[in-house]
Amino acid sequence: MKSMVVYGPKDIRLIEEPMPEPKDDDVITEVKFVGVCGTDKSVYEGTIGYLKTGLMKYPIRLGHEWSGIVCRVGKNVTKFKPGDRVCGDNVVTCGKCENCKSGNYAFCENLRALGSVYTWPGAYTQYMCMPEKHMYKLPDSVKLEYGALIEPAATGLYTAVNGRIKPGCTVVVHGTGLIGLVAAQCAKHLGASTVIVTGRKREKLEVARQLGADYTFSWIEEDVTAAILKVTNNKGADSVLESTGAAQVLCASLEQVKSSGTISVIGSYDTLVDGFDADMMVFKNITLTGLNGCPHMFQPMLNMMAAGQIHMEPMVTDIFPLEQAKEALEKMDQGEKRIKILLEV
Repeated sequence: MKSMVVYGPKDIRLIEEPMPEPKDDDVITEVKFVGVCGTDKSVYEGTIGYLKTGLMKYPIRLGHEWSGIVCRVGKNVTKFKPGDRVCGDNVVTCGKCENCKSGNYAFCENLRALGSVYTWPGAYTQYMCMPEKHMYKLPDSVKLEYGALIEPAATGLYTAVNGRIKPGCTVVVHGTGLIGLVAAQCAKHLGASTVIVTGRKREKLEVARQLGADYTFSWIEEDVTAAILKVTNNKGADSVLESTGAAQVLCASLEQVKSSGTISVIGSYDTLVDGFDADMMVFKNITLTGLNGCPHMFQPMLNMMAAGQIHMEPMVTDIFPLEQAKEALEKMDQGEKRIKILLEV
C-alpha cells in the first residue's frame, strides 16, 4: 500500500508498505480522506518540541484526522463490518491503566497518538489499522469528507462545553481555524445569545459570519479588546474560548472576560507566555481552563453533525491527492481564505 512518511525536516516520501493484518480486536479501514493539521506541519518542518524531547522520532507517518470504509475486521469485532463508513480516534489507549479505567483515557499511561507522541502510524496511507474501541460509524447524512474532520470538530465542542456557557451569555471565540469556527457554532447551541469571533484575515471572519457569529473583529484592522468591551458595555464577555495558541491573545483575554468569567484554552503555545497578568486573573476571579484533546466528544459531535447543527461546508477549502501531501503541508498558511485542507486517498 502507498503511504506518505516523514524521514526528517521537510523530507516526506511516498513509499510502499505492507498491508496491515488485523489482530482479533482490530478494524482495517480503507482510508478515503485525511485532514492536514498544524501538528502535521510542525512534524514535517521539524519544529515540534516532542522531537527535541525524544517523545517523537523519525520516520513518522502523519495523519490523525481521518475517515474511510471498513474492509476487514478481526474475529472479536462486533460493532463493524466491511462496507461501514467510519472515522476514528486520534489516539490508541491501553484500556488497562488507572486513567483508562476511570474514563480519563486522554491521559492513558501507555497512550500512543496517531502520527505524534509515542507514535501510532498515522492515516497518510491507503489502509489504517485501529482497535475497534477507537472507531465510530458515520451517520448516513455525514459525508466522508466531513467525517475526516470529526477530531478537530470534537475539540471545538470540548472547548465550548468547558467554557461554562449559559443561556443568554456573551462568548468570545479567538481563532478562525476549524476548531474556533466549530466552537463558535457550539456556543450558539449551548445557549449563547451573542458570539464574537476574532481573527486576522477578513475572509475567514466572513466565514464566521456565515456560520452564525454576531460580531467579528480583526486583530490586524482594529483594537479587538476595545471592540469587545464596547459590545459588552465595558463588562466583558462571560466566556472566552481561545484556540489560536498566540500568547498575546491569551494575555488580552484577561481584559476581555468579565469578572468571574471563564477562559477556556485549547491553543498550543510552544513557549512560556510572557506578560500574562496573573494578578488580573486573581482580582477578577477568572477561571482559566486548560484543555487537551476532545475526550468523549466524538459521538456527540457526530450526532450534532447528523442533525444539521454543525455546518462544515465553508471550512473545507482545498482537497489534494495523498501523493501531493508535501504541497498541501507547504500551502497550509498561504492564501486568505484557506481554512482546512484535506488529502483524498
